[in-house]
Amino acid sequence: MALFSGRSLPPAAGAPTIDRPAPWRYWTTREVATLREVWPRGLEAALEVLPRRTPSAIYTKAHALGIKCDRRAIGATKQRKYIETPEIDAAITVVYQAVPKSGAVNELAAQLELPRWWVSRRALALGLT
Repeated sequence: MALFSGRSLPPAAGAPTIDRPAPWRYWTTREVATLREVWPRGLEAALEVLPRRTPSAIYTKAHALGIKCDRRAIGATKQRKYIETPEIDAAITVVYQAVPKSGAVNELAAQLELPRWWVSRRALALGLT
């Protein structure tokens, strides 16, 4: 009887085979070189050339190697910043100083096309709560 390490146990009799990456294996020098070359173009490019690696494994290895992804190449932008305007502040003031109505802040956020949390924080900054 052969002893197995737990990483490479054969499938049970009658068990369906699933085409997926192995649960764990060492990175080869060729894979590392490929990752260094492809990672600046993003995860999708890395997944195409490293089909046996999961997205999590690729992210982890890239981080461990200290290589960076060119965020502009993958279409990433800076986090959206919401700008305060006197008109927005006036609308927030009207809603917060009126008699409380259920859902009023949610409606205001939808009208202004801003997240509700941002409207609430802006009201706090304006001293309305």
